[in-house]
Amino acid sequence: MTFTRQGFMEGVTASTMMTVGAVAWGVAVGVLAQQKGLGFIESMAMSLLAYSGTAQMITLQLWQDPLPWLGIFIAALAINVRYILLSAALRPWLASLPAGQVYGTLAVLGDSNWGLAMRRFLDGRRDAAFLLGSGIALYLGWAVGTAIGTLAGTAIASPQRYGFDFFLPAFCATWTVAFWRGGGRLSEFGIAALVALLVQHYVDGPWYIAAGALAGSLVGFVRPQPQPQPQTEQTSHAG
Repeated sequence: MTFTRQGFMEGVTASTMMTVGAVAWGVAVGVLAQQKGLGFIESMAMSLLAYSGTAQMITLQLWQDPLPWLGIFIAALAINVRYILLSAALRPWLASLPAGQVYGTLAVLGDSNWGLAMRRFLDGRRDAAFLLGSGIALYLGWAVGTAIGTLAGTAIASPQRYGFDFFLPAFCATWTVAFWRGGGRLSEFGIAALVALLVQHYVDGPWYIAAGALAGSLVGFVRPQPQPQPQTEQTSHAG
């Protein structure tokens, strides 16, 4: 595995369109942060230190007085636990690199640049700096978008009117479609959604997020996994 400047620049270039999306997503978070009473410094600190669109959006939607610290922590944990699996999937390629390169790269790991990098690694290309370059590009786009949204938020009286509050449901729906691998997986999504709706109806606070995630995970864990069908050798007969 290598770690070169060329790979870094390839990562920056390959993530251009995704960086534009990160800017738009950051604008939405910045606008909602401003509407919740966070100033420019607080909004930027959240984006630069947390750097998680889904967790930040959930946090802002749960933001109230008094602040539900425990509920926010559990919701953010349920959303971001996937990064344990994403980073573990990178171990076969990053394990041989120095610790500084590995942890510096993982600091800007996101869904988008993980997907780009995994595709390249599986194709046989072995420059880990691609992951760092694409991650930094997305990180900077996210920061710029947050700054724009926070500064422009004062001019937007009702973010809901422009659909800023719909970013999170749209993002989650998109990833649900992306992760659904056919009808056999519908049970996990269906039960997770049902449990989340029931908990939301009967229990105050954001517990429905963790409950839905836990229910779907448990169903996926206990459900029998389909066994691969043995391949039968096809023979052809010349006539």
